[in-house]
Amino acid sequence: MIITFREVLSAIKRFGFEANRDVVIFGAGPVGLCFTKFSKLLGLRTVITVDIMDDKIAEAKKMGADNILNSTKVDVNAEIKKLLPEGADYVVDAVGINALLNQGMELIKYNGKVCGYGISPKLGMDLDWSKAPYNWSLHFVQFPSKKEEAMVHSQIMAWINSGVLDPYDFISNVIDFDHILDAFKLVEQRLPSTKKIVIRYE
Repeated sequence: MIITFREVLSAIKRFGFEANRDVVIFGAGPVGLCFTKFSKLLGLRTVITVDIMDDKIAEAKKMGADNILNSTKVDVNAEIKKLLPEGADYVVDAVGINALLNQGMELIKYNGKVCGYGISPKLGMDLDWSKAPYNWSLHFVQFPSKKEEAMVHSQIMAWINSGVLDPYDFISNVIDFDHILDAFKLVEQRLPSTKKIVIRYE
């Protein structure tokens, strides 16, 4: 979990998140949950987390999201515009679906930033900024920088030691090595309740 924490927090630093700003996060898997949790710990004003599964957005609420939206049940753009009439400062694709980057164009405010985290299965897209403000930025963090990760390590450990960040909140299963095939089956099933899986060696 510390590896994931370091990767996400260093990405947040590179994206330039600032306190008292507003962020929309697409995805409530382990990475999206980290973005949600860290955004609140860093003092962002409004954190809106979006996913297609109720179980996952319920987890995001536990992580401190101010608003959660199930994109299969509501018009996400309309709801976000009600919550943030001027738009969000940042929109994060924590899933790796290129369409979310285009969707983010409609949700950012003037000089807002659309942020892509991780390597998408499709390394290309048709950008459509027809609904974006006149000025905006698109920022990708496709691979963590070890130097930047090292720079946020002390912050991660301070949060863990103070009790505001619990690695076990991001882990759904701990499986003995003798049953490692069960772990692969869980990954393949893509159950909404599955987060990080830890293999225990004894």
